[in-house]
Amino acid sequence: MTEFNLNDFLGDPNISDNSYISESIFKKAALKHDFNIENDFTEFKQEDIDLLKDRSVLKVDGNSQLNDLDQKKILQKLINNNELQDTISLFDLNNAIFSELLFKVLRKEKIGVEALSNEQIYYYGRVLKLIPGNDSAQISLKSYLEKKHFFSKFKKPIQEFAGRKKELTILKNYVDWLPASGFLSKVEKVIRYVTDWHQKKFLLIKGIGGIGKTALISKFIDNHSIIKKSQTLPFVYIDFDLIGFSIEEPLNFLIEGLKQLEFQFPNQNEALKSIRIDISKSLNKDSSRGYHSRASNEFSREYLFDRFRKMHKNKIESIKTPVLIVFDSFEEMQYRASHYELIEFFEFIKVISDYIPRIRPIFVGRAEMSESIDEFDFYELRIEEFDKESANVILDNNGVGDKKARDRIYQQLGGNPLVLNLAANLYKKSPEFIYSKQLHKRAEIQEYLVGRILQHIHDPKARDIAVPGLLVRKVNPNVIRDILAKACGIVKNSQELSFEKAEEIFKILKKESFLMQSSNNENEFIFRQDLRIACEKMILAKYSEEAKMIHRAAIKFYKDKPEDRTEYNYHVLKLKEHSDFIEENLDIRIDLESAEMLQNSAHELSDKSQLSIKNIYGSKASLDMLETAGSESASKYYTRQMEEVLLADFRKMTSLHDEISQTSFLKTYCKYDEFLFIYATLKQRLGKFNESIELVYHKKQVRTSNDLKDIYNHSTFLFLLAENYLYLKKYEDVYKNLSIINNFLEEAQERVFLGPMAVKFMTLRLKVIYLLNISKSRLSLKTNQLLKDEFLDLADQNIGNNNFEKYIIEITQDRPKLNVKWIYLFTEIYKSKEPIFFFDSDVFENYLDDLHRKAKNNKELEYICKNELDVFLKDITLEGHFKVLIFDFAMALEVSNLNRPRKLRYQ
Repeated sequence: MTEFNLNDFLGDPNISDNSYISESIFKKAALKHDFNIENDFTEFKQEDIDLLKDRSVLKVDGNSQLNDLDQKKILQKLINNNELQDTISLFDLNNAIFSELLFKVLRKEKIGVEALSNEQIYYYGRVLKLIPGNDSAQISLKSYLEKKHFFSKFKKPIQEFAGRKKELTILKNYVDWLPASGFLSKVEKVIRYVTDWHQKKFLLIKGIGGIGKTALISKFIDNHSIIKKSQTLPFVYIDFDLIGFSIEEPLNFLIEGLKQLEFQFPNQNEALKSIRIDISKSLNKDSSRGYHSRASNEFSREYLFDRFRKMHKNKIESIKTPVLIVFDSFEEMQYRASHYELIEFFEFIKVISDYIPRIRPIFVGRAEMSESIDEFDFYELRIEEFDKESANVILDNNGVGDKKARDRIYQQLGGNPLVLNLAANLYKKSPEFIYSKQLHKRAEIQEYLVGRILQHIHDPKARDIAVPGLLVRKVNPNVIRDILAKACGIVKNSQELSFEKAEEIFKILKKESFLMQSSNNENEFIFRQDLRIACEKMILAKYSEEAKMIHRAAIKFYKDKPEDRTEYNYHVLKLKEHSDFIEENLDIRIDLESAEMLQNSAHELSDKSQLSIKNIYGSKASLDMLETAGSESASKYYTRQMEEVLLADFRKMTSLHDEISQTSFLKTYCKYDEFLFIYATLKQRLGKFNESIELVYHKKQVRTSNDLKDIYNHSTFLFLLAENYLYLKKYEDVYKNLSIINNFLEEAQERVFLGPMAVKFMTLRLKVIYLLNISKSRLSLKTNQLLKDEFLDLADQNIGNNNFEKYIIEITQDRPKLNVKWIYLFTEIYKSKEPIFFFDSDVFENYLDDLHRKAKNNKELEYICKNELDVFLKDITLEGHFKVLIFDFAMALEVSNLNRPRKLRYQ
């Protein structure tokens, strides 16, 4: 072999041309691709090996590679000089995976990636990267690998899958993907084809925890990912068990869905990606304006969809196959979402179905899914107990090897997943139990199985801890000593049990796998929720006093542990359910974070306890639950519902208003200021201005104290009156009410300065100054102007800081969604470089008339808003009646830097 100049070939000026350096070692390294420097080049001089080592990259597996640039140049030289085959033969690399794939790529042979092993796929990817002109193949390979990785998550749940043929057939027919099964199914398929796909209901898969819902969906997806290799079933999978998914902004699901479809459709990758990026930019634009932007709504999304439909009409219409969209563990989102967020989400899915009629949404959740979805029609597929085939697999995998024993267990106990697991556990300890006469008492079977299993715990203290100890959720040595030991009767005083003994009991219990579900902390375990639910009634009947002792001890134990606030709240709620005696210091400390943690146990709690959690999220409660909870809890519930519906749409606002107006407890609810204020606000947004005024007019009376909270509360009601008068164009009444408020706020000025209520008073003061200027202008009291400096000076007086951006952040933290109109207006004032002049009543009236001529409904107004202000209505005001929205939009135009004043651009 001839020597060659590495300085010229590899382009490295630091390497000299030495005669002992062999070209061959680099050729062999390039063709082996992965190599062991010490073992694969023993025929070469040490100087050559050392140089190769310097030019190579060490991999994590201990092997090495040439850097990409060097390897690419060497391969290219071999190809150009027609030396490739001879060199491969020289080094006996003809059968090497890299060499074989290299020749196939050079010959442009079609390579079926699906048939390649993982090792072959790795080398195939390397070849494509090293040989120019294979960009398309690289994109296809990347898409295949992404798809393969994505599908791998569905393999684990189906490792023990068996049976469920009926359910799989129902899924197949709903999705309408494979040929119909049987004559009747074929007839149904014909009917479905002539049916308007826009009217197709969603499919809801329901079943208790552990019954195999996720496994069923995973099996269906896995089946259809391979049956039609030329045209696999496209799908989107959203798992609400994973952190990060929220339905507050439905467009995020569209973004995630498009991302998943990109690698399933390599040929449409660029089109799908461009739509996804456009939507992401739209959301990012909203969030970067410097003020809080509400989630998209019906009209803002319609604006975006219309634009995308025009841009990608042909591609959307070309979708002929069904697109499966799975929302798994949907009950998790139900607990975290408000009622109106859920409605908005379902309506969003319906709209997407209108644009792409062939999508097939499937929602998967527990049987305990709330009545929040009753407003929508679903096909329901209830997953019942395991069938015989499935139960056999479960029992076999859990150690019941005898087929006759498995058949008898199923025949006697049925297919409940908890019962099967308990039975398998007991069978391993005491196989003869399957012939017990007790097995005929199905209602008591879980209690019987638990009792029999506990008998096999040899340590009596560990056995006594397990029941009634199941009433706690997580267990560690400290919980055993400080919460359970005394209540379970193993000591008279918790201090009598040493930590070492508690740790010993903990280790014994931890071996009983049937008691536990997984925990991220190896130093604790969590009692199985399904087991606790199944045994709670029995425990409360047999261990009533012990149960109260456990809850009280847990409350004491967790009270001063902020990191365990969820456990504290859980036991407070449970004690209040099961005890007539309520200590005065049992305050509920449920915030958003702990409520989110408690939602996993919501179906363990009573109606009143659940209502406490629902008030955090705004979830829907039944009328029976409200009546049971009492007027104060119910008023808080409706207050939260109204806050949420103000961000929904006019139809939902009207529906909730009618529901509240018809309740027999309305007068009682109105005794609570928070309810009264938000109820009057709801009426205002519905355009019922006089009714809103009537509700709060009595608040105009002299306030009862000089307490800052009372002053603020009284002033907010007066301001609500002033706003109603503004919409009615009664500017004198606006001015009078605002003048009274201004006097109150000026009196409180020094007491508020830098105090905890400074931001609240600051915000109210800015609102008052703003509307005072407007009312004066409308009344032509003077030619009025509003300067940015006035706002900044006011900020300095109230919060000791003229950093307006910081103030906007602070106001955003205080009911940001309900303050959206004011955040927009204040931000526009802050951005203004000129004095802001307001119109007198005649000019403003003409302005409104011009708007009314251009916009006849909310949709038309939305388009005008986007074109005039480059924002959606949701970014400048709350939802409401058309006459309220158009008034708010006119106020936004009046203050906007884009309008000083002039005719509308939008025609």
